Amino acid sequence: MSKNSLSRRDMIKMLGIAGISTSFLGKMGFIPEVSAASNSDVKNFLMFQLFGAPSRWTWVPLAPYESTSNMVSNPNVITKLIDTSGNYESGEYKTININGVNMPWIWQFDLPTSDGGSRPMSDLMDDMMIFQGVNVGNPAHSGASELQFFPSGINHSLTSLNGDVTNFPIPFVGMRTSPNRPYVSKVNKTGVDSLSMSGNLLDNLLSPFNINVSTSFKDQLSLVQNNKKTEIGLFNTTSLETNKKLQKTIDSDKSASSILQKNIASMSSQFSALKNKYIDLLKRACAPMPISGDSVTNLVGINDKPVMVNGVDIRETLKTKQGTSIINRLADEFAVIEFCFVNKLTSSIAVGLASFSGFTFDEHTVNCVSACYTNSLWNRGFAACLLELSDVLKQHNMWDDTIIQVNGEFGRTPKNTGTGSDHALDVEFTYFGGSLDGNTFSGNTLRESTRTNYLGTWGEGATNEGHGRITIAHMAATLASFLNVESPITSASTLVEKNSNGIYTSKLNKTKLV
Repeated sequence: MSKNSLSRRDMIKMLGIAGISTSFLGKMGFIPEVSAASNSDVKNFLMFQLFGAPSRWTWVPLAPYESTSNMVSNPNVITKLIDTSGNYESGEYKTININGVNMPWIWQFDLPTSDGGSRPMSDLMDDMMIFQGVNVGNPAHSGASELQFFPSGINHSLTSLNGDVTNFPIPFVGMRTSPNRPYVSKVNKTGVDSLSMSGNLLDNLLSPFNINVSTSFKDQLSLVQNNKKTEIGLFNTTSLETNKKLQKTIDSDKSASSILQKNIASMSSQFSALKNKYIDLLKRACAPMPISGDSVTNLVGINDKPVMVNGVDIRETLKTKQGTSIINRLADEFAVIEFCFVNKLTSSIAVGLASFSGFTFDEHTVNCVSACYTNSLWNRGFAACLLELSDVLKQHNMWDDTIIQVNGEFGRTPKNTGTGSDHALDVEFTYFGGSLDGNTFSGNTLRESTRTNYLGTWGEGATNEGHGRITIAHMAATLASFLNVESPITSASTLVEKNSNGIYTSKLNKTKLV
């Protein structure tokens, strides 16, 4: 944002100076009628919801503090493709040691940056905390999605924990989330539950707060201007004649609407630039192979199964989708997130992230080679956008006051055959934020699955010393701690505590296989 542009909060203040009352703005829909007291200690919250959940082993270390020799292998759990005579037809679980942690293979590489350069993907680890082996309890899509927002025992959403106690203009913004009502308030606030991702996104974002949803935001702005003209006219005929010293106030009042109009145009231009920035990052991070130095020309896959999506080699599929709505979708979402946080429009956002691979994240029959390939590209793109977002929030002194949560509806249970995975009861929760003790991995997992058809080490939860099995309830209580709000859960306690430096540390021991 330029130094001369105004934030949404500044705009609201400006309107107040201009004489438009908060109650009037509330009726107009620009400010919610019900607004709890502001709490400067409450953090921004961003939830990334992965529909289904990708092959998480390409992103999350299965045994971060142990040698991979301690793991029981599974042919579906691969992180690196093997080149055999110009074909990718097999793979292996390969890690790279970063800061004492055995991270999946992809974490060693650099990511593109918005200034045209690059930086290590591993920079994300500095502010990353992961809890593994979290029991979901409901591996069906609808039930697992619901639990992410409404853990058993509460009837208001986790997205309302901070949205209800801050006075941002829009309590909550949701994009492509499931369930249909991702924001349920305890104090009757209303957010943008499902932002339309087509057309003018700025208009879409603000339109739910219009007095008439069939009328555009610009028309509502004109209504504000007309009301101001009426107020100014009345003020001129009464007060001005008796107090000439108010001339400066009236002149400022007259210009407020035109300033607002210019700022809206500035915000529209700003959003367009943000979207283009994230599109560029995604195109560079997700560029389909072959790339420089890559001699492989074909993706074959194990068991002689070609890596196909709708009958087309996945490499060609990604080339086709690159630069179309598949890439644009992620760019839209990150642009809205940055726009909303930087302009202080909201403190609570939830985003449903989809795959751009053509077979989504629900990889029941997807060959392990294609899953590794596409998930690695997706993880690179997501990581590049996440690093850019964190840099922007740092520049605006907002990173320490932001908590980002990334998790799937459930985990994935890899088959023994290397040809797909099923829904799993256990999942990992990944958090990012400047107030977290980074490079932390907690939550014990089993060395070997107890399920006959899904052998190997893949993340099935185990008992943790002093805390038993980790559940969704534990994560809800932990989120409340991160956000510095009262926990809505009585059945489980938080898994973190704040140290004397204001940094949150895990109460659990480091992840180990048991």
